[in-house]
Amino acid sequence: MKRALLVLVTCCLGALGCGSADVPPEHLGVLQEPVSAPLAQAYCSITVQGKGSKDLENDYLPRVIQCENGGANLQALKAQAIAARSVAYYNIATSGSICDSQGCQVYSCGATPLPIHHQAVKETAGMYLSYAATLTYGFYVAGSSNASAPSCAGSGGSTEKYVTYNEGKTGTAVKQTSLGYVGPPGFGQNRGCMSQWGARCLENQKGYDYKKILQFYYGADIQILKATGACTSGCEPKSCQGTKIVSDCGVGDCAAYGATCVNDSLGVRCASVFCPAQGTKKVCVNDKLIGDCSDGAISTGDCSVYGAKCVDDNLGARCVSVFCPDKGAAKSCLDDSRIIDCKDGAITGEGDCGKFGAFCSKAGGSEARCVSVFCVADPSATPVAHDICLPDGRLAHCNAQGGVESPADCPADAPCTADSSGARCGSEPAPGGGGQANDGGQAGDGSGGQGGSGGSGAGDHSSSSHAGTRVDRLGDEGCSVGPAPSGPGRAWPWLLLAAGALVHRRRRPSWR
Repeated sequence: MKRALLVLVTCCLGALGCGSADVPPEHLGVLQEPVSAPLAQAYCSITVQGKGSKDLENDYLPRVIQCENGGANLQALKAQAIAARSVAYYNIATSGSICDSQGCQVYSCGATPLPIHHQAVKETAGMYLSYAATLTYGFYVAGSSNASAPSCAGSGGSTEKYVTYNEGKTGTAVKQTSLGYVGPPGFGQNRGCMSQWGARCLENQKGYDYKKILQFYYGADIQILKATGACTSGCEPKSCQGTKIVSDCGVGDCAAYGATCVNDSLGVRCASVFCPAQGTKKVCVNDKLIGDCSDGAISTGDCSVYGAKCVDDNLGARCVSVFCPDKGAAKSCLDDSRIIDCKDGAITGEGDCGKFGAFCSKAGGSEARCVSVFCVADPSATPVAHDICLPDGRLAHCNAQGGVESPADCPADAPCTADSSGARCGSEPAPGGGGQANDGGQAGDGSGGQGGSGGSGAGDHSSSSHAGTRVDRLGDEGCSVGPAPSGPGRAWPWLLLAAGALVHRRRRPSWR
C-alpha cells in the first residue's frame, strides 16, 4: 500500500475561545494524503464526531468561528471562516469527519453564534485556501495577545512560535509553520499559520480586510478559491465592476490572479489573457508558473517548487525537470529523501522516503525506489535480501529491493538475535546462515533511521496515488485526533512511522 505524504497536526489549538489548554504537542500527528484543488464541489454537510451530521455553512462554521475567535470584528471573522472551512474541507476529504475539540476545531463551547458570525460565513460561502493546485490547510492559533500596530506581530504566548509572518512573500519564500509537516519550499499544503490576536490587530489598527489578513500570514500569492454547490447558491458571480467580480456574498478582485472580469455567453467569471476563451488546457504563464485553464479562467502552480521550468511544446504545457528523462515514464530521486514520478520530462507526483525512515536510491536499477535504513546502510549499495531484527525486537525480512517484509514477533524465550550469519528468533544460527545482518539503529544514527518505518520501505511513495494512511496521536493532552492504535503487537508500526516523521521534520536525513 502506498503511503500518503503529509504529517499534519492540528491548526486550531489555543484558539481564543478555547481556554488555557493552548499548547499543541509538536511531535505526533496525522499522516494523510494531500487534497488537490480546485475542489470539484462544495461540501455542504460535515460529520462532527459525537454530534452527527451538521449543515456546514449554516450551523457548523458559524459555531466554530464563535467558539474559536468569537470576539473579533467582521474582517477577522471572515478570515477565520475561510481558514476554518479549509480545515473542515481537508478533514471531510481525507477522513470523512472531524473531531469537536482543540485537536481539530471547537464546535461545542456553549456559545450561540451571533448575526455577525453568520454574516462572516455567508459572505465567504464556499471560500477556501489553495496554493500550487493543493488545498491549503488553514493553520491558526491564538498567537500573542500583545500584538499591536504598526507590525501587529506579537511576542510571548505559548502559541506565538507557530505564527508565520508572510506579508509580501510569494512562492518558495513563504515560511511554513512548524505546527504541521514542513515540506519542500513552496509546499502547497502548508503556507503558514494565522494569529487570531494578530488578525484582530490587522483589522482594527491597520484597516486590513479578510484577504489582506490571510495574505499577511499565508503569503501574497495564497489563492482564495470558491467551491460551488447547493449550499453556496446565491454567491454566484452576477456582474463586473472593472476587474472586480460581484455577487450577493461580496466582491472579489480578478486582478489578484492576473485576470480580468468578463461577462459573456459563458457568464461572469475571471478570465486570463493566457487562457483560451473556451475549453480547458494547461498553459505557461512564464517559465516558472504553469496554469490550468477552464473557459478563460486560470489556476496557477509554481514549477520552480520542483526545480523545474514550464515548457509548452508539442506535448503540451508541463513542468519539465532536470531530474526527469525527456520521454517516457519513470521514477527518479529529487534528492536524498524525495522520490518523484516522471512523465515526458514532467514531475507528476512526489513522495518522501524520509517519512518512512528510508532514502531514495537508484542503485542497482534504472528506476528510483525508497530503500529502508533498516535494510541498507549505504545508499550506493545494491540491496541484498536478508533477515534483520527491528528495533522493537521483531524479526523481519529485507527484500532485494531494500524493503522490509513480514515482521513477526519472536517468542519471549527466544528473542530476535542478529550476527554475521543473519538474524533469527533465538541465539542459534539458522541452518545455512543468511545475508549479513544490518542493525537498523546503526543504519539510521542521526538521520531518522532509529524511528523509521518497520513496514515496507520499498515501493512507490509518490503523490500521484495514495491510500489514506493514518498515525493517530498518542496521548490526548487535550489535542487528540483519534484513539491510539491498540491490540497486542499491533502498535509498533505506527509508533515507528510517527517517530520517523518527527525526526525527519526536524532534520532531513543526509545520505550523501
